[in-house]
Amino acid sequence: MKVYKDAGQTLVDGVGPGNPMPVTGSVAEDAPLASGAPGMPTLGQRVPAAPAVQTSAVGDAGFIAITSDGKQVISGSGAEEHTFQGPGATITNSTTSTAIKAAAAAGIRNYITDLLISNRHSAAVDVTIMDGVTAITQPILLPPGSTVVLNFSTPLRGSAASAINAVLSAAVAGSVSISPIGYLGV
Repeated sequence: MKVYKDAGQTLVDGVGPGNPMPVTGSVAEDAPLASGAPGMPTLGQRVPAAPAVQTSAVGDAGFIAITSDGKQVISGSGAEEHTFQGPGATITNSTTSTAIKAAAAAGIRNYITDLLISNRHSAAVDVTIMDGVTAITQPILLPPGSTVVLNFSTPLRGSAASAINAVLSAAVAGSVSISPIGYLGV
């Protein structure tokens, strides 16, 4: 945000260059605001429809990201424009690594916040979630005929442009369905 003087008045670039907003009064850094003092407005910048590869460097100024309906984007819950929900994949009678979330674009990662896993077989089986070919979870035990919901307070973070896969510990005659929920990010 650019701050400059024009005819003795302090101005701050508003929505974009050429749209200055006047700033009046003064507030010392780390000082409490007096009752009724307006404070400095903080503007948010809408996120793009598709996540962009990070271009900022250490020390760069940046904007607060907001969604298309004005909600602030907080780490761990990507912008609604970048979220995804299942259906993932159904694995039947196989121990082959199977994509549950396709690879994102170059420089973009998949972040998994939740998994819904259903074992429709009469035997227990383990499932391991993979970042490409690298395990990012310990084996998850699925009791026979069960549905397991996993919520990650810190999302599972995939590598850039890499699929999120699942591998079963044994081939089961019944199916195991895995639905990922998460978002795309850098």
